Amino acid sequence: MKRHPVLSLRSNRLAATTRHRRGSIVMFVAMALLVVGACLALVFDRLWLDAAQIELQAAAEAAALAGAGQLASDARLQPPPVDLVAPAREAAIATGQKNFSVGTAVNLQDGDNGDVQVGTIEMSSENGHPEFVEETDRPTTCVVRAARLISRGNPVALFFRELTSNTRGNVQAIAEASIDNRIIGVQPGDKSPVPALPIAIMYTHADPRREDTWMNMINRRLGTDLYGYDSETGEVTNGPDGIPEITLHTTYTSADAEEASKVNALIMDIGTGMSERRVAEQIKTGWTVAQLKSFGGEFRTDQGPQILDVDAASNTPVMDELQQLVGQARICGLYINHQPTSNVIGTAAIVDLAAIRILAIQEQGPTQMKMTVQPAVIATRTALLSSHDAAWLSGDGTEQTNPYIFKLFLSH
Repeated sequence: MKRHPVLSLRSNRLAATTRHRRGSIVMFVAMALLVVGACLALVFDRLWLDAAQIELQAAAEAAALAGAGQLASDARLQPPPVDLVAPAREAAIATGQKNFSVGTAVNLQDGDNGDVQVGTIEMSSENGHPEFVEETDRPTTCVVRAARLISRGNPVALFFRELTSNTRGNVQAIAEASIDNRIIGVQPGDKSPVPALPIAIMYTHADPRREDTWMNMINRRLGTDLYGYDSETGEVTNGPDGIPEITLHTTYTSADAEEASKVNALIMDIGTGMSERRVAEQIKTGWTVAQLKSFGGEFRTDQGPQILDVDAASNTPVMDELQQLVGQARICGLYINHQPTSNVIGTAAIVDLAAIRILAIQEQGPTQMKMTVQPAVIATRTALLSSHDAAWLSGDGTEQTNPYIFKLFLSH
């Protein structure tokens, strides 16, 4: 049977049209998929760069905190000249290398024009705004620039190079950390106790014949210098290090009031009720939020002396815990006006806070101790800074500072 010519022509035209439409649809779908794929590639690459940026910022902040923390070192208490800049840079660079940005260690460039700058924050005379100024004598700020750049040869490699024509991406981060010693007290956090001991050292005494005070041995530098401290090994060494020492001594439990008055170190009641077990535990853990609850959650010395119950006798658990801290730095109190009320128990006025490093402990009996310490510098986030209250200003109108305790924080 023969097909009609007109019908056959129409059928061929319809088939061709259908094939053309199918081809157009396939081409459109392919182009749409290509566009969607390219958009997704851009999104994924952007997310990858954002992840690299977040990790790089975290690394920069960790490095800046490490560098600034190194600025709060015992070198500040040694006779000049001392180099605070080089150790800060080394600490920042070492910390950077311990952090990663999308799988690659963060390498910070060293040198005067490198990624780690050390100085101070000063108010600009031009616009009155704070600005960073490089300083080598007494720096308080560390600025870190962490970068992964094409120009450095360490950019972030992207996933979809064929689709987006972008093979590498640039990311960088800047962090600034500082230390500040305009300290008015300390305040623990829920998970960060104050690194402090329940020990107070005699600051001054009404009897000028008493030489075993902080004022004489430390401030006037009349103390011996028989020990040193190696910060790299964390060990106490024999030999001078330029920082004077003071020997602390307690008495025995059954001592009379006269004997108790001869001590120059006291156990303070910082929320422990003078319980032997609690005092020993506090030496290990520091001052907690619960222990400072009766002090309003903080311990301050800018509003006058804190009158505390004290004990002039130590005990074996206390001495055992202190022995574990040899070589470590801890905050302590400075007291005046020790008033025994019943043999070794009494009160004292805590007038300031300091930091000490325990160098050696010698037991003189089951409840009597002789301990050699030197002043130390400690950086802690639990330190409370002055709020520029006029009552905290010295006689010439400048803010008082604590040479031993610094607050460490991200300043930018």
